[in-house]
Amino acid sequence: MDWMLPRKGFASALLAVGMALLAAPWLLGFAGQREPLISACVIGGLLILVSLAGFRRLGWTDEAALTLGAWSMVAPFILGFSASAEPLWTHVAAGTAAILLGVAAADWRSRQPPTRLA
Repeated sequence: MDWMLPRKGFASALLAVGMALLAAPWLLGFAGQREPLISACVIGGLLILVSLAGFRRLGWTDEAALTLGAWSMVAPFILGFSASAEPLWTHVAAGTAAILLGVAAADWRSRQPPTRLA
C-alpha cells in the first residue's frame, strides 16, 4: 500500500490549503469585506471537498485543484478586491499552492502503472 502514501499526502496538503483559505478572512482580518469573504469561503470549501474526494482516489481531483487554484488567483481581479493586500495575496498564495499540488498529483498519477482488474 506504499503507492497510496503520496496520493494521501497530496490530498492532505490540499485539505490544509482549503482550510487555511476558509479561515483566512477571520485570521487576517478581512471578514468585513463581502467579496473576499465569500470568495475565500467558496473556494476554500470547494478545495476541502476536492481534497476529501482525493482520499477516495477519484481521478478528477487533480484537474479540479488546478481549476480552483487558477480561479483563486484571478478572483481578486475579476471580483474587484485586488486593491486590498491581505485578500489579494491570500488568494494568490492559496491558488499557487493548489496549482502546484494539482500538477504534482497529476504527474505522480501519470507515472503509476495501470491497475488491473482481478
